[in-house]
Amino acid sequence: MEGYRPTADSLNGPPAPDGPPPNLGKIDLINHIDLNNGVVELKTLGKFLTVVPDVHRKVDPSQPPTSAATGTLPISAIRLVHPLTDPVTGITRDVIVRSLTAGPVKRHRATGWKAWTRYITGLNVAVPWPEREVVERVDHPADTLRAAVEEPTFVPSLLACPLPDTLIDELRNKYSKFRTRHELEYVQRKEAEASEKKAGRVTAASMLTPLQEFNRQQRDVRRARGQPMLTEEMLEKVGQVIARNKAAALSAAGVSEVHETPAQLLDAARDGPSPTAQQ
Repeated sequence: MEGYRPTADSLNGPPAPDGPPPNLGKIDLINHIDLNNGVVELKTLGKFLTVVPDVHRKVDPSQPPTSAATGTLPISAIRLVHPLTDPVTGITRDVIVRSLTAGPVKRHRATGWKAWTRYITGLNVAVPWPEREVVERVDHPADTLRAAVEEPTFVPSLLACPLPDTLIDELRNKYSKFRTRHELEYVQRKEAEASEKKAGRVTAASMLTPLQEFNRQQRDVRRARGQPMLTEEMLEKVGQVIARNKAAALSAAGVSEVHETPAQLLDAARDGPSPTAQQ
């Protein structure tokens, strides 16, 4: 078990006549640490008597004339003491630890717990932490049972929102451009705005000049009439025009039209001897 030993400059009680302080070299456990003032309170050492004021004794005559009080020591006035075995002699004795080195820190993200092991600087000796006192909790009739706390009592309903509206706005950005879910009022308002814009475009298209109205009427008439049908007379006239234009084009180019070759000439050319290189 580790302890703390007061040094010669401790302020725990007056020094003995012609001698060191009475608590010098004694080992004790720390009962309380005051980090704001930089002092510690030991468990058994540092006790002293104080005189009870007469005013208090008049109010309560049963009080003793003196009472025991606990003094404090500055943190710089104590030293850590830990049992260490001498590797040469094999004797275990309490030694003063001048320096400690912290080991790797262990953390638990869910609970925020963190801890590390203390080692004596220069030695592979771990100094364990003091054991914490287990706080006994007393159950009272008004306390809620753990079974009642852990019992699932909330049953989600399809008719009600599972989360408050304000919490949903925090989880899903209400003003994000990537939002896909909207309230019914918002959707109806946007649809009304789109319908109003479309009606405005229709109104603007209906405002036409007399010439535009006439052209629109002509287009409607042509669309209703459909594609025109060519008669036999019209097709004959078209053929005559094509033939006349073809003859004029050939005469202008200085060529004549090639008529169909008689079948007798084609047969004679096919049956005759083929020309050779000497011919």
